[in-house]
Amino acid sequence: MKNLLSILFVALLPLTAKSQQPSNWKNYTDMQQVNAAAAVPGGVWAATSGGGFYYNAADSSFKTYHKTEGLTGISLTSVAVDRYGKIWFGSAEGAIDVYNPADNSITPILDIFNSDKSSKKINELRSSGDTILVSTDFGVSLIDTKNLVFGDTYFKFGSFSSNIPVNSSLKAGLIYTCTNSGVAVQKQGAINLSAPESWNVYTSADGLPSNNVIKLISFSGSVIAATDRGLAEFDGSKWSSFLPSFNGKSISDITSSRDSLFILSGSTITTYANGNQTSIDLGFSPSNLVYSPALGLLAGSDKGILIVKDLPSENFIVPNGPEANQFPYMSVSSNGDLWSASGKDVTGKGFYKYDGSEWTNYN
Repeated sequence: MKNLLSILFVALLPLTAKSQQPSNWKNYTDMQQVNAAAAVPGGVWAATSGGGFYYNAADSSFKTYHKTEGLTGISLTSVAVDRYGKIWFGSAEGAIDVYNPADNSITPILDIFNSDKSSKKINELRSSGDTILVSTDFGVSLIDTKNLVFGDTYFKFGSFSSNIPVNSSLKAGLIYTCTNSGVAVQKQGAINLSAPESWNVYTSADGLPSNNVIKLISFSGSVIAATDRGLAEFDGSKWSSFLPSFNGKSISDITSSRDSLFILSGSTITTYANGNQTSIDLGFSPSNLVYSPALGLLAGSDKGILIVKDLPSENFIVPNGPEANQFPYMSVSSNGDLWSASGKDVTGKGFYKYDGSEWTNYN
């Protein structure tokens, strides 16, 4: 089955193209599966299984980004905004695309994509000063945001196995990385971080609730780790339980805004602020959280981005598009409408119609 619809064929751009290419083609994809989001003052950027999009909170408009706009690939797994306002997209295939709103250009960074690594997925992109920390399925890479040049890549952390997948990275004075084997922290004064001995490693034997650490963030002057069995706080030498009410609970994501910490566990979002906790059950399980100055707390899911403050109404941010990224058979009616099937196996989601400006889905 086709994974992408361009009217009427997929347009493939050269992987070495730097800027947006002129094209008479337009890609249309399902963007409901939001794998990551990054907030900016006026709206939110999303990395989806069907490309990237930007939602403008002021006028509720969308801009979508696919191969026809210059992206290397559309199966996006991560997104970040650097200090210069450039948007960084990471993909499952290891490609990184940098969108510069100033000149509407997209620059691909293909070092990981072209590497010999067996698994190249970008698990997280995080901006810190003039550096983007790239957490991958084989370690952590650093990229200079000014010249888009790779710095070092770290494959081996202390006693952890080489080429270990890194779920999340944080620079809070020192560099912290988390894996399914625990947390690695740069030693004070260590310069050659390619050397395994430059890292201290911490596991459940050192106070973590679990070795499977999902994400790290800085909150209220401390580093907080989210695991599949609760939260932990680092005091510089050891880990201890943080918010015991979450002990034994699997944490999907955490994020913060000023003095508020937001915790996603299953279908429940808990806000921790000034020593108090409040929770809300969404009735479904999102995969990620982000706080937007314009929109408040947002939850990325397979239905789009939920605006949490609008509950109990389910208001999802998602561009109009087909219900799935499958187009096994298409036909054009006499009035010019495009009709497409979605597949006859369990992945099929009915059929869709495109009238030249809008998609209508029939499930």
